[in-house]
Amino acid sequence: ARGDGTLPAYSGVTLAGQDGWSRAGPRLDPSGRALRDAPRMDYRQRVVIVTGASSGIGRRVALDFAARGASLVVSARRGDRLGEVARECTARGGVVEAMTGDVGERRFVEEMAARALARFGRVDVLVNNAGISKHKQVYHLTADEVDYVLRVNFLAPAYLTLAVLPAMLRQGEGYVVNISSAAGKI
Repeated sequence: ARGDGTLPAYSGVTLAGQDGWSRAGPRLDPSGRALRDAPRMDYRQRVVIVTGASSGIGRRVALDFAARGASLVVSARRGDRLGEVARECTARGGVVEAMTGDVGERRFVEEMAARALARFGRVDVLVNNAGISKHKQVYHLTADEVDYVLRVNFLAPAYLTLAVLPAMLRQGEGYVVNISSAAGKI
């Protein structure tokens, strides 16, 4: 996070800033007292991209940013669930662009960045959350399955980061959060 507390430090599934507050409540000292009693971080005038936003961590991150006033571009493969998340984000105060597609497709990832910049003019935070795993022994995997896992879990975050990086550099700031899981191993 920046020293003025306007952008997040990411902590697990919740966003917690210098003020010590997250969706789970305040940080506590060893005696159980709240460390600080400060307001939640404000993301009005900030643009956030969240991949894998239809469920789990991605959904929770999108909802939290929306509640803090962010404009969002959210993506996922499951359009019905993504639509629900987009409606929830709007109800919490966020302006939302929902994009259904597969981050394993480079063209989709690049379109996500382009749409965020066209609609909002900037990208302040990129949350690379989408990920997949294959629940089989490695000797049962095909080369195509390995290729797809690598495109979603490794190449998509790299391509999306490269797509938003020029805008972040022009802005003089930007934050990239990469979320990973041991379940994403091959």
